Amino acid sequence: MAENRFIAKSKGNILQDSVNIFLSNGQVFEGWESVRIKKDINSISNQFSLNIDDRFEDGNKNWPLKPGEKVEIFIGKEKVITGYIETLRAGFSPGSRNFDVGGRSLPGDLVDCSVDGAQEFANIELKALAEQLVAPFGLKVFLSVTPKIIDKFAVKPSETVFEALNRAARLQGFFWVSTRAGNIRLTRTAKARAVTALVESENIISGSISINTSHRYSKIKVIGQSAGSDTFPGSNASEAEGSAKDGGITRSRPLTVIAEGSVTKEQAQDRAEWEAASRVAKGSDINISVQGWRQVDGSLWGINQVVAIDSKFLGIKRDMLISSVEHTQDQSGTFTNMSLVRKDSFDPKPEFKKNDDITSQIGAGPK
Repeated sequence: MAENRFIAKSKGNILQDSVNIFLSNGQVFEGWESVRIKKDINSISNQFSLNIDDRFEDGNKNWPLKPGEKVEIFIGKEKVITGYIETLRAGFSPGSRNFDVGGRSLPGDLVDCSVDGAQEFANIELKALAEQLVAPFGLKVFLSVTPKIIDKFAVKPSETVFEALNRAARLQGFFWVSTRAGNIRLTRTAKARAVTALVESENIISGSISINTSHRYSKIKVIGQSAGSDTFPGSNASEAEGSAKDGGITRSRPLTVIAEGSVTKEQAQDRAEWEAASRVAKGSDINISVQGWRQVDGSLWGINQVVAIDSKFLGIKRDMLISSVEHTQDQSGTFTNMSLVRKDSFDPKPEFKKNDDITSQIGAGPK
């Protein structure tokens, strides 16, 4: 832990796992008592919260960190968040002052704000659609995948920018994440592997699992419509339907979903497979804590990586996907808390077999 003193410092003098806030005026601050930095595959914006009990002289009463301040947050020399301070709690006592600051990466505005501008689009690429929606916020759009053309897309009344972006991405089985520079990237489940395995009695400090099958269904049907054309007859346009099965649900539990916007049969099928995959992923949540923020090669633990986990108590020995990472540091130490889901989560798949379901494998107990 850094010394309990809130200080400005030079950019060149940075320790590997110190958390530093870079302000737009060039100042850099460290000395936090507690730190929380979170990234989640289900969220387009990353979050941070920092606390310091600052010892200061009577004449030094300026507040360098204020809501609305644009900041860059680094772990060591690695940028992890570009965003804004959104919350502040400050207090003082004889000879000291206390600050709690929190905020999100730049795409947090997309979560809060409504679409301002064009509301209907036709024959548009997903990147072009996103660029128009985020243009008022000054953000850039990057792709790690190749999306298809969207025939028609209409923004719903009072819909936020992220809701519209997320809805458009789901049609093609993709999702959005925040970049380190505070822009957005369209991606899907990655194949990249974590260097370090998670093994009980070795590096796993604690673990837990939560199962909820109430939002899973034996069969999901997606229906929708597309406008007819000379090359796409109205009979085909009016019969856009796709379906996917979840073999882990053995009793009859059908669900019909109305597709967002205009869809073809192929798009309806992709949407059904995405819906089934994401519901399987969200039905089980495995949480693991390890000491430190880095893997054995020195890289930070990150989201959207495949990691091998071996826990006898949980009954889990398989590859899984890291869906969220939370770096914490306080008086008790430095830890990384991770949430894990199936590695094929969010990746369209025609059918989930019962013998491949995590629910059927858990609870084996120590051996």
